[in-house]
Amino acid sequence: MPSWLALIFTFAVSGLLHDLAIMAVRRELGLLVTPWFTIVGIAVVVSSHFEWNAEGYAWPVRATSNLAAILASLAIALTLTAHAGVGF
Repeated sequence: MPSWLALIFTFAVSGLLHDLAIMAVRRELGLLVTPWFTIVGIAVVVSSHFEWNAEGYAWPVRATSNLAAILASLAIALTLTAHAGVGF
């Protein structure tokens, strides 16, 4: 398996484990963390491929860009799960 695919798969499985824990506590079916983490994994692969990074910037800029990426991926996951009817 290519390393980029293994990385995405690792994020997806981690998300699924989180979703399973949430489903066990809530006692209802739903997915949110699995697509969210999968999107983050894809973003990591794409940003690595194009060598996008913020290494040369001050930590507040890096923190802001990372937070923006995390929140954007959450917004996408929320939209996808709402349209698919599988969200919490």
